[in-house]
Amino acid sequence: MKVLVLSQFSDIIEHALPPGPAEVVFERDVRGFDLHASHARHRFELLVCFGYGRVLPVGDTAFSQVRFVNLHTSLLPYGRGLNPNLSAWLHDEPHGVTIHEMDGTYDTGRILFQRAMSIDPAGETLRSSYYRKILAAVELLSEKWDELIEGRYTPVGQRPGVGSLTTVGQLRAWAGVLAEYNDRPLPELLEAVAAGRVPRRPR
Repeated sequence: MKVLVLSQFSDIIEHALPPGPAEVVFERDVRGFDLHASHARHRFELLVCFGYGRVLPVGDTAFSQVRFVNLHTSLLPYGRGLNPNLSAWLHDEPHGVTIHEMDGTYDTGRILFQRAMSIDPAGETLRSSYYRKILAAVELLSEKWDELIEGRYTPVGQRPGVGSLTTVGQLRAWAGVLAEYNDRPLPELLEAVAAGRVPRRPR
């Protein structure tokens, strides 16, 4: 089994993965990544993606023998798309991490593994809670690695009509919120949301 890990967090993942027979290759240059070129070079059978931010052409017949999975820092179907951590705090959504199949759209694929998280906003910032979820996602991947490699899981479809999605345009509209609150105590952000000074949905 040959596995390609495509992630800006490759160093963390590499140190967390358990030893095993799978040959794992890491693609750290997420900005310059070319799926066709990488597959021609490595001939991987499984691609594990984390923090890539773009939709891969997983339906291309050139990759019919490849399994594509993604790590996402939300409890899907909540927080699909970009910056799920911000989405969870703004919309009072449940926190968690998910490993799911990639199906060619933003985070709608069947769920393979998932873990809910309880995060007390006291003493946290947006940034610190974001890093907590990154570490939790990598921990989940490490714990489920053998099952993922061997295909020992039962995919579960996401419930239709449930959850949320943050688009590029919405995230741009929240740029000021991130700039102001990313490193401030989370209770200040939540107070601003409750008071209507920070909109739950950008205009």
